[in-house]
Amino acid sequence: MFQWITFGKVKYDNSVFSQDIVISTDGDVYQRQAGDPLRVTAEELDASIDSNTKTVVVGTGHYDIVKLTPEAMSYLKDMKIDLVEKHTPEAIDYYNKRMKVKGRKPAITAIIHVK
Repeated sequence: MFQWITFGKVKYDNSVFSQDIVISTDGDVYQRQAGDPLRVTAEELDASIDSNTKTVVVGTGHYDIVKLTPEAMSYLKDMKIDLVEKHTPEAIDYYNKRMKVKGRKPAITAIIHVK
């Protein structure tokens, strides 16, 4: 779960990150590998999601600057994966609320831009 966010940093699972991160459906956290940090591509999605992913949550930054490419949108549609795009503070709130659902663990992959 996310503990807090400020411009340029986010705390997830008691670790502070100052670079963009990806959180897999099983809670593993790794640094986002993007050629252009302001665009989410189909290639990035393919490398980021796993077979359990049902929803991708994209934290678009504090100023809503990260955008999905048209190919990324098509990729998610073809894979039948839901997309939630929100300013990063709203995205982490959404993520935390979904992760608190009792009875089952939501199959969410999160891509979080910290600036």
